[in-house]
Parts: sequence; structure tokens; C-alpha cells
Amino acid sequence: MGPGLEPSNRSDRKDNVAGAYLALLADRGVDYLFGNAGTDFAPLIEAYSQAAQTGAAVPRPILATP
Repeated sequence: MGPGLEPSNRSDRKDNVAGAYLALLADRGVDYLFGNAGTDFAPLIEAYSQAAQTGAAVPRPILATP
């Protein structure tokens, strides 16, 4: 693997794809994740909830609303 592409060994990041995605974004220095209200975000919402419980670093969610 190239530099910065090594998989994380943290167990809380392997529970699901959404959690791994948020962890990868945070590892890459992404501070915010923008989304549209009403779209299918259930896995990401669950991953944010899990991150809040474990203290994992994740981008701050920003929802666009009309």
C-alpha cells in the first residue's frame, strides 16, 4: 500500500462500512461532511452515534435544509 493508505487497526472502525468511511475521512483531514436532509443517511447516522459513544474522530456533519 502507498503512504497514508494503511488500514486502521482500530476495532471501532471496522464495525461497518459507514463507520469505516467516516474514520477514513477523518484520517484524511476532512473536517465537515455535507448532506441533504431527507436522503438515505441511516448508516451514517448510526456511525455518528457510535463515534459519539466511543469518542472516535469523525467529520462534523452539516445538513443542508430548504
